[in-house]
Amino acid sequence: EFEVIERTQLEQTGLERVTVSETENGDRKGRQYLVAQGEKSSVAIPMGSVDDGQACLPVGDVPRLFLGFPLIGTEHFSFPGVINSFRFTPTENRDGVFLWRASDPANQENQAVLEEACELLLGMLWFAASSGWINAYRLAEIPDIQAQSWLSGDKLRACLIELLMERIRKTPAVVNETGDAVHPKDARLALADTAQGVVGLWDLLVGWQEDRDIWPRRNEAAGWCNAVKSWAKLANSETPPFDEVIDGRELASIVDEASRDPSVEAKTHQLSLLQAALKDGISAISWLDQLVGFLRNNGLGEVVREFRIVPSQGGLLSTLPALHRDLAISAELKNVADLLDWRIRSELRDPRITSLAEESGAGDWDDDYVVGDLIRRLRERADKNPDDEFRQASVRLFAWLVQHDDWETLRGFPAFARRAVSDRPIDVVYLPGNDGGIDQPLAPVGVWPADLRPFADLFPPNRILADDFFDALPNTDSWQLLVEHAIVRVTIAISDNANVSKFYPDHPLREGVEHITVAHVPVTDVWRRGEIMERVRDSQARARLFWQFLTEWLSPNDVGSLEIKKAQCTCGEEHRYYSAAWLEPLRENTWVRMSNDARTYATEQSLANLLRDSGWEPASLNDNAAAVKLLEAIGVSRLNLVREFISDDDGTRVALDNAFTNILETAGNNISYITHARQFIEDLKDDQDLPGVLDERRERRRQVHDNQELGGQVEILVKQSLEGEGFTVQRTGVGSDFAIEYNDVTRLELARSDRTWLVEVKATRDNRVRMTGKQATTAVKKGAGFLLCVVPVEGEVADLALDSVRASMRFVANIGPRVDRLCQDLNHFEDMRNNITAGESLGVQLEVDSGTARVRVANSVWEDEGFPISELLDRLK
Repeated sequence: EFEVIERTQLEQTGLERVTVSETENGDRKGRQYLVAQGEKSSVAIPMGSVDDGQACLPVGDVPRLFLGFPLIGTEHFSFPGVINSFRFTPTENRDGVFLWRASDPANQENQAVLEEACELLLGMLWFAASSGWINAYRLAEIPDIQAQSWLSGDKLRACLIELLMERIRKTPAVVNETGDAVHPKDARLALADTAQGVVGLWDLLVGWQEDRDIWPRRNEAAGWCNAVKSWAKLANSETPPFDEVIDGRELASIVDEASRDPSVEAKTHQLSLLQAALKDGISAISWLDQLVGFLRNNGLGEVVREFRIVPSQGGLLSTLPALHRDLAISAELKNVADLLDWRIRSELRDPRITSLAEESGAGDWDDDYVVGDLIRRLRERADKNPDDEFRQASVRLFAWLVQHDDWETLRGFPAFARRAVSDRPIDVVYLPGNDGGIDQPLAPVGVWPADLRPFADLFPPNRILADDFFDALPNTDSWQLLVEHAIVRVTIAISDNANVSKFYPDHPLREGVEHITVAHVPVTDVWRRGEIMERVRDSQARARLFWQFLTEWLSPNDVGSLEIKKAQCTCGEEHRYYSAAWLEPLRENTWVRMSNDARTYATEQSLANLLRDSGWEPASLNDNAAAVKLLEAIGVSRLNLVREFISDDDGTRVALDNAFTNILETAGNNISYITHARQFIEDLKDDQDLPGVLDERRERRRQVHDNQELGGQVEILVKQSLEGEGFTVQRTGVGSDFAIEYNDVTRLELARSDRTWLVEVKATRDNRVRMTGKQATTAVKKGAGFLLCVVPVEGEVADLALDSVRASMRFVANIGPRVDRLCQDLNHFEDMRNNITAGESLGVQLEVDSGTARVRVANSVWEDEGFPISELLDRLK
């Protein structure tokens, strides 16, 4: 049983306090409600008396909508109070009222009631806060919208945001510690996941040198946090998008920002700046310890790692991962750090931050970590400014790592090269990773085998460690260990297993089929031979040194690879090959540098010219079997090489020249003709049609030349015409294929304002033009963005003029739909060759000539439906 036993009008507020007696099973209780009455509705909230005055109580599981009687089912309606209105039009089941489900009078009246209720609730919130009531935030917490068949959630959301949430933020509703009420949008509301977390954050915030009037009462901070979270849900936001909200991350960001002060003091003692920002009597270290503890206890441990809020022993603020616990560090490593401008103590954590006692941060500070960071800094210096300090640090750290057997850390180590090959004073060379292989640089020259050192100038210096490393580590045993760990190399020979595709002893091979060994076979190569060949090509002196290297070092040391071997080929036959992969550039590259800086292939003549006056003697081949094998492998006759080398007198040279003069004259002084002459004559005997084929090819070349000349001139004139109409024209590529016809010219991109069109330009002397299958497909895809421009041409190219082209050109805007069917046929051309459309359709027809499909466009298309350039702009609108 319920009975109203008292009604009290609150002066000058329009509000009423209603006392209700509630009796259940003989148990009688008195309850109080604050009621606001409007023209269409009334709003009620539970209230009660507490020691400090009045308080707003939770509504609880009470229906939020009444029509004189409760509408059961509205207990979770999104409204902070209870609305009663006799103007409500309820649902048939009396479990709700229609809201924004239709535009009929019932919906409109219900919506008007809700809008008035929002206004009434705002007045109640203002009254409660201005009167200093406890927990006024309950009127600001908006329940989440529940899906109901009788309302539109989106429309309700928009209404509550505009009429309730945004107006609450502008209502003096947040009661501070002094009892004054401030607007939520002007307040500072702590945000955390738990009530305990909110209070902890509040305690931190009030220690900051800001006006305490902007903070809610400590025991209401959690309530306002919940209210703000409800606003975020209403606004469909994962986090509250309101300026008045501050969480632990933002507070950490404020501290971090303070540490970024560019002043000299901030650079040397940031902790003092923080102390000045705190209230008197609050220790900066204690406050930071409290902040860090709060973050870690409230699921924000990553913030400690992200923001600079942890003090170092040097008085600077940094992130947790940047600070370490200091263990014994090698003095030599600290010296290296000094060379790299690394002040280690600025990265040691202050031990008074007890909340991080169990946190290792970036880990314990030991030699291993310092080495890793030093290498990182070395790499940064190597990338940006490999100066003299980098050179010293690299050498000293390299020596330290070798002496401590730290081979893994040497992987990827930034060393530097023997000498510069560019404008930079130091060439950085990175030691190889775990894969080793050809990425291993050569050790300093002092470590090399003695017989290889004379050839050091052949190898890329930017891949040879500088002599400084040998000076710092002269112990050859250490370098042997580096070789064993695949960090450096001291030899340039490489052995591998691979497929071979060069069968030089059996050249020439049968054409038309692939030739490669069926299985991998053992091969040998030279370290970075590509770079070696580039250096050889650039210098005649190095080319001569290279020849000496080939004949005196490489061939004798790799003699087995110059023996002829056999292997099964994928063509089904067995071929002969050399296992020396380094022969390929010797035979197929122009590496022989001549005195006039020209480069040529290795032949008897080029080698003779290279070696003449170099000190080389042909007699050196007599006792050098390996060098003779090398000559044979690269296709150079020892006899001819010697003959060329010694034929420097006029009589011998004239005799040799006369022997070949007649042959060269017959071949038109083109040696390549002689090479192919025999094969051509044999082909001519077997193929009587060959002369006709050659005649046809010559005619085709002439036609291609004429077409290109015509197309180039038409392109220029069309482009000028379009630009004269205000279009921006850009050439996108030639639209022709091998069989160039008169009507193949070019493709243009046409632009005006913010629109673009693709224009296929076709010039023709005939009553038709042809489009390739690709062009037709493009026309279908582009649709209205594709134009066909046809330029009928008469007379010679020299007679073409801008006015005549402008007058005769026609644009076809609907070519895509015309050729759509043919393009569909083309897509199935291979499988449906006999079913392709043969007849002319819509003025277009498919032609297949020698296996090439083209779309032919009849002149009726552009003559009947084409439009001149003067109409182009209007047609494109």
